[in-house]
Amino acid sequence: MKVLKKKWILFYGKVLSALVALLGVMSFSTYKQMKDQHTQRLDSLKDAVRLVYGPPVVTFSDTLPAPLVDECDEGEIWEIVEQNPEFPGGPRAYLQYRAKYLRYPKEAKKKGIKGRVLVQFVVNKDGSLEPPTILRSVDPLLDAEALRFVRSMPKWKPGNLRGIPVRVKYTLPVDFPPEPLPSESDKPIWVK
Repeated sequence: MKVLKKKWILFYGKVLSALVALLGVMSFSTYKQMKDQHTQRLDSLKDAVRLVYGPPVVTFSDTLPAPLVDECDEGEIWEIVEQNPEFPGGPRAYLQYRAKYLRYPKEAKKKGIKGRVLVQFVVNKDGSLEPPTILRSVDPLLDAEALRFVRSMPKWKPGNLRGIPVRVKYTLPVDFPPEPLPSESDKPIWVK
């Protein structure tokens, strides 16, 4: 009786494993058929769109086409460029300039007025700055000092688009009280 029971278990096990294998093959082939149908429907939809609207006009590339920059207006102001304008000498030179020339108004210091003034200006092709405007105000005292500070800046290194200097809108945060100049020991340590 035990031998017969084992044989039936082995038989049903083989039948069950054969069914599972068959279902697996069927499900894979069903999936492949469904994928092929979906691809055909998608291709026919693309063809229908091309018939109605014509071929795609926009092509994506890594860089902007040259005529876009070469033929732009002289007065066009860019907000996004390949190379942003930079203070002459880089960020470290800007921090030194800020430490030397930015003054925290005494009256604002007495009143305990603190905050960040956002100043926006345009850096021209020659690096000169157009008159700045306040984007975010904290207090009239701090706003006036931030404007005076930006107006006193030297010419900047202009922004570039495809290697051509262009006019760029730039936003500069000016903090009050000014943060102290970082020391040489504050430089990041690079591990080789």
